[in-house]
Amino acid sequence: MNSKKTIKTIFTILFFTLCLQSTMAQSYQILNTAAGRLARFASLNDENDELFGYVELRELDNVSKTEVKFGYSILDKNMNVMVSGNFTCSKTESYNFINNYQIKYNNGNVIFGFYEKFGSTPLKCFYKIINIESNKIIAK
Repeated sequence: MNSKKTIKTIFTILFFTLCLQSTMAQSYQILNTAAGRLARFASLNDENDELFGYVELRELDNVSKTEVKFGYSILDKNMNVMVSGNFTCSKTESYNFINNYQIKYNNGNVIFGFYEKFGSTPLKCFYKIINIESNKIIAK
């Protein structure tokens, strides 16, 4: 009688372990698989404030003294990559740096808002708008 209880307990633990591993397999591997410095990871909500998906933004490289290359991945709400790509942002001086301050979703487009800073002083704002369907920048 005692061995049946032990076997039942082992199968229960095994079942829950397998369930846990399968749910963890659905998680997005963000930190170990991508190049560059993580600049932002944010959720995207639609016009009804429902979860649409997620976006990952990485600062990849300084292309020149006044250009920074960024990489992005747009994910659906199940953490599957929908589109990804790269773009560059220009800055006025080599010693300034670029911060991402806003990421929004609107009607099939993801809007990245940036500002250039000198020290703690914001100098200029600019945007990149990416159409998810075409994976093209539609506004700079």
